[in-house]
Amino acid sequence: GTTKTNDSRTIKVMKAQTTDTPTPINFDRIFNRRFPVLVGGMVSAFGIDPCVLRFQDLTSDSVSLQLEEDKSVDAETSHALEDLVLFIAE
Repeated sequence: GTTKTNDSRTIKVMKAQTTDTPTPINFDRIFNRRFPVLVGGMVSAFGIDPCVLRFQDLTSDSVSLQLEEDKSVDAETSHALEDLVLFIAE
């Protein structure tokens, strides 16, 4: 959902999905700040190998997300589709 703070700044919490391929995610709202704060986490574990969430191209209305798989188990880095939760704030 989306809400406003006492000083009228926007906060949005949303779900998304991504794999090891960069996935563009739209916030469905343009934040007033050029670069909002983004905190995200994986809330599923469909892939076997450990991975971390990476982001790039953060703007006021979108970001590109992907999973980067650890190579400690094996050399391949493809990863299954995982569920994410994102917190975006101005």
